[in-house]
Amino acid sequence: MRTLIIIFMFSFIGTWSCKQAKPPEENCSNFEEIEQISNLKIGDQLIDFGAVSNHNRDFQLSELEAKFFILFFKNETPTKELNILINEEVVNHDLGKKTIDKQGTLLVLNEGKLLEIYGISQAKMKNVLIIADENKQIRKMFKNACERRILDFLNEQ
Repeated sequence: MRTLIIIFMFSFIGTWSCKQAKPPEENCSNFEEIEQISNLKIGDQLIDFGAVSNHNRDFQLSELEAKFFILFFKNETPTKELNILINEEVVNHDLGKKTIDKQGTLLVLNEGKLLEIYGISQAKMKNVLIIADENKQIRKMFKNACERRILDFLNEQ
């Protein structure tokens, strides 16, 4: 009987905490389109990289195929540990699902080396969003982005 009660308690607590865990509302008030990040500008190709996502999905950017690519460099302290999420791995599952439904690829990145490769200084630029076409050519770039702005873009597709 005690085992059943403990299992029920863990089950109830797990369900309750999952329902309560909502990401905080993001402030996109300073959302701004930009033309250039370091040496990377509109019209350039995405810089290729290979990585393994947080969920052990091994990929090379140049080998991914999609109608569009969204790279979202989140405003968090970069770590030496891997911090890469792709499509359905994204914490906001609706965002990942909507990207897949629209035949795109979404990468949420916060890995120190990738920030360096893309010339993103977290001290100067927060929450960088890069949108590229199916040929991985950069079409738009933004700073101070948030998930709501990504959803706006997806709704236009």
